[in-house]
Amino acid sequence: MTTTSYCNCIELNDLQLSYDTAITEYPGNASTSAAGGRSKRGIANHTTLWAPGRSLTVAFLSNNESFIEATKGAILQWIHHVIDISINFVEGKIGDIRIAEVFNGQNWSYLGTDALTIPQNEPTMQLVFRGLNTEFFSTALHEFGHALGLEHEHQHPHADLQWNEPVVYETMQRTQGWTRQQTYRNILKKMTLHP
Repeated sequence: MTTTSYCNCIELNDLQLSYDTAITEYPGNASTSAAGGRSKRGIANHTTLWAPGRSLTVAFLSNNESFIEATKGAILQWIHHVIDISINFVEGKIGDIRIAEVFNGQNWSYLGTDALTIPQNEPTMQLVFRGLNTEFFSTALHEFGHALGLEHEHQHPHADLQWNEPVVYETMQRTQGWTRQQTYRNILKKMTLHP
């Protein structure tokens, strides 16, 4: 039986630090549209996008070659979709994005430039790895989207999903141990589009 691991998107408590870091990284974050030019699909918070032309370094906090190679394979799928950002895998444990491997727990990632606020000895993304399979590949792809600054499409303000909220809260509490706040933040909350 496969256990589904849901994404627990990590938000910084210090929103001013998040904003200041993003503006330092890329001054255009002050005015970038969160909609990304799409009306109902991709969404990125304008305060977490990496600077155009940026060479993003990715380090692994794991020695498991199967995990590292599988994660790299998923990440490289973004190259065709990321405009003007290069992705460079580095030796060692120091990078803009630092990926940890766990066998049990939750998948999560900081959003985009928020990773720059995290101490260099801590992960900025965590993936549950129970072996090579399509679920792991899609999860790694999903979480790296967050590392690039993208948020959940179902939280786009124009998404017209009709949630059975009591069932969503109960299911996520029962299956993931999530609080109402975690469920609201990761599933039900609509994002705000910034001009």
